[in-house]
Amino acid sequence: MTISVYDSGAWRTLNVVSVNDAGTWRNSKAVYVNDAGTWRTVYGDNSGTNAYTSPSTFTWTVPEGVFSISVTGSGGGGQGGNGDGGANNNGPGYGGGGANLTSGGPYSVTPGQVLSVTVGAGGSGSSGNGNTGGTTSISGTGVSFAASGGGGGGGVAGWGGTGLFPGVGVYGATNGGYPTAGSTTNGGANGGTGGPYTRSSGSRYGYAGGNGKLSITF
Repeated sequence: MTISVYDSGAWRTLNVVSVNDAGTWRNSKAVYVNDAGTWRTVYGDNSGTNAYTSPSTFTWTVPEGVFSISVTGSGGGGQGGNGDGGANNNGPGYGGGGANLTSGGPYSVTPGQVLSVTVGAGGSGSSGNGNTGGTTSISGTGVSFAASGGGGGGGVAGWGGTGLFPGVGVYGATNGGYPTAGSTTNGGANGGTGGPYTRSSGSRYGYAGGNGKLSITF
């Protein structure tokens, strides 16, 4: 339910209802009206943003008065591939691909509705080829959004990799180079740098990609 006012011949819907509280004007979160004997809530200004930047799974409850959301998110960047400084002198691995921010919505929601949020981690590990970054997503009744992670870079053959190739960027992000990481153009997750040119098994692994993120605007 909304409140409308008649303004110079035109009906206009109020976005904010303010009350004077001992000389201070305050925006109401909710206003109640009696509709044929039933008290109903008329919602005032309840806009905002929730941001998630740590790789994990969360739940988000739609606030009172919120009936539509939009989202912006990025998957994790791809990991760089293994390098090789051994007898073959093959050099460093390729960098992982970046993952740009992408948007979705608006989605219709209901106050009190619970949505599942997942923020993808940057690709990491000790495999020869770099691992793909995790997917960032939000889902629930009427809401479905997913942003893929960047592809892992190719590692040097003979050190667990299957051959050098660039990690593939997603949503317009750049691919990985040799050994430079793929990057983004709008604040998404960068890929990881290719593993260094070294004989040490513990330090030739490709560097991890950047973690994903998700923002909910309502």
